[in-house]
Amino acid sequence: MSSFTSISVNTKSQTAVVGAGNWLGRMYVILDNHGFTLPGGDHPSVGVAGCTLGGGFGFLSRKFGLMLDWLLEVRLVDAKGKVRVVNAQTDRDLFWAIRGGGSGNFGIITSFKFKLIPMKTKMLTYQIYWWSANNSATRQQILSAYIEQTPSYPDDITSSLYTTSVRDAISLTIVRWNKDLSDGIMNSTLAMMPPITSSETKYFSSYIDMISEVWYYRNWTRKDYLDKSKLFARDSFFATSLYSEHSPNSTASNVISSKSLNLAKSVDAFLATGSTYLGSIQLDTWGGAISKSHKNVTSFIHRGNYISYQVWTSVDKNGTEGPKAFVNSWRQSIAPFVNQEAYQNYMDVQLPQETYFGSKNLPILRNVKKRVDPENLWDKGGIIEPTLGTCGGKSTGNGLCVMVGQCCSNEGECGMGPSFCSF
Repeated sequence: MSSFTSISVNTKSQTAVVGAGNWLGRMYVILDNHGFTLPGGDHPSVGVAGCTLGGGFGFLSRKFGLMLDWLLEVRLVDAKGKVRVVNAQTDRDLFWAIRGGGSGNFGIITSFKFKLIPMKTKMLTYQIYWWSANNSATRQQILSAYIEQTPSYPDDITSSLYTTSVRDAISLTIVRWNKDLSDGIMNSTLAMMPPITSSETKYFSSYIDMISEVWYYRNWTRKDYLDKSKLFARDSFFATSLYSEHSPNSTASNVISSKSLNLAKSVDAFLATGSTYLGSIQLDTWGGAISKSHKNVTSFIHRGNYISYQVWTSVDKNGTEGPKAFVNSWRQSIAPFVNQEAYQNYMDVQLPQETYFGSKNLPILRNVKKRVDPENLWDKGGIIEPTLGTCGGKSTGNGLCVMVGQCCSNEGECGMGPSFCSF
């Protein structure tokens, strides 16, 4: 797909057609040149296709939702070699499935058509640092306040906390879309944390410029983002993810719930014991516009979560068994305080597919897969295999068929009428 890098922007309709071979940095630069952006991921080298089909979360997501929420249609090569335009009108079920069903499961997508977000306001960023968070009490105080308070921030504010097991530093990034909001919202959270070591506050009118600053790509120019040879070198690591969904308290409260404290202790335990594998963890605040979109509009199931936890460990010449065992042990210890979901853009193949796609959605995804790729030509290592056997009887709406009023035939096909529904 590396040659599919065209990007066509229609300023009148505020849409763009983006080739599937593009990466986020290139897309953001070209969209920004026309005064637009999208609420996708923050790392410029990530591919547009995988980011979109698995969700697509970034610093603008609490304000505008996920990348897939702005997807209008795709051009897709199906299992028969036919090029199709797939949208809510041409194939509602397939369009539902690809938005959250992950990359490459239903066909080869060659381009994406997005509705765009006009960049008409400046973003205000706060970067806050604790350079000597070298003990459990300090780390837990920072983590518990973050977990407790940031999910209740207004939708205009997104935050991310990052730290590793090999450095004493913790960094907190807060991005505010509405520069006129009071600082008091954030100050109430900082008051529950240890004194900060340093901080920076800056305004940005461009999303790509903002993430360049936040993620320390400060020596990169816009021209660099357009050059594939400037992308990061390949790295080997083991990654997994988790979510917590407990309802946040008001920022007016300075009480830390037992659940937030237990989550903070679990994250601290990872940091305290993960130095062997250079463990890193990033906490991102969800909610906002992500959770306001109806959960059945797309196949993405994670809209009810408030905090995501992305975990990485290094992989060396000794392979992955050590890091895997370490992370799996830690997952078991934190399990009582998180739900059974994980982000499909950080796929850990050891976890059940229901973790990524949900026990209700997975049969529907498999049914769509059977219709468009019955021989499993697009085999992703057992991820979303075609339905086998019947899907049975009278299942409608919230059952095995996506569209309300449809039923499953004995042959496992969805449709309406007496050949499908027998009441």
